[in-house]
Amino acid sequence: TGSILHLLKSKGWVSNLSAGGGIEGRNFKDFNINIQLTPTGELHINDIIHTVFVYIRLLNEPEPQPWRLKEKLQLERLFCNSEVIIPNSETAISIADGMHESPVDEIIATLVSPTAVLRSDVKLLLALFCTSNLRVKIISKNISVEQHSQWYSAGFTVEPLCAAQITTWLGSSNSNIDFTCLSL
Repeated sequence: TGSILHLLKSKGWVSNLSAGGGIEGRNFKDFNINIQLTPTGELHINDIIHTVFVYIRLLNEPEPQPWRLKEKLQLERLFCNSEVIIPNSETAISIADGMHESPVDEIIATLVSPTAVLRSDVKLLLALFCTSNLRVKIISKNISVEQHSQWYSAGFTVEPLCAAQITTWLGSSNSNIDFTCLSL
């Protein structure tokens, strides 16, 4: 049993996986899951996306697992003890930005006890990882190109996600993958 990366590597479909914050603006921020596909993996894009959604459902357990909260606190302690010093002006700007989106008491709670907010927000954040918020970008020489970007002449194609794909991704089984191999 193991991670998404472990499962997909064992199938020979991927070589790398990374996740984290992507582009952001005044009213939005996206989260990217970047998966480097092998040539065989390019033939299994729907299976790979399905696996990601199954894993997200695993994360969405009734209560956040204690190890996740402990890991988050460890990372925050490391950050606080690091040599990186955030200027007061950046902290003030961050808090001021937050006040446009959250009540003041929630912002204060985050500053005092990040775990308290984490517990209450895990489900809310995981609910945002859904097909209606999904954008799939495939970078490959094997994709047919229909348009070119104005600035860099990079070829691209834009296609809507079809209902059959989405239904498959939200399913609980897949003949190509044994999801029981996934664990947190």
